[in-house]
Amino acid sequence: MNLRIQNHLKATVRYRPSALVEAREAAGLTQVEVASLLGIPRQRISEYETDGGKTPRFETAARLAVALGIPVETLVR
Repeated sequence: MNLRIQNHLKATVRYRPSALVEAREAAGLTQVEVASLLGIPRQRISEYETDGGKTPRFETAARLAVALGIPVETLVR
């Protein structure tokens, strides 16, 4: 994805950390398990779940959604 499109998405898409927590818990998964599914450190999942923490790239949010069995729109608005 080119930089211009990425910047547009950042300006128009709002990531919802609480939705990630809710979806992960509803799936019965731990942060460690989700991190393992995505091949990223557990700390990164913790950062994604924290208000004011890191915001995942759209591609990562999409991978999270697939791992949790939810539509990506659940995580971003």
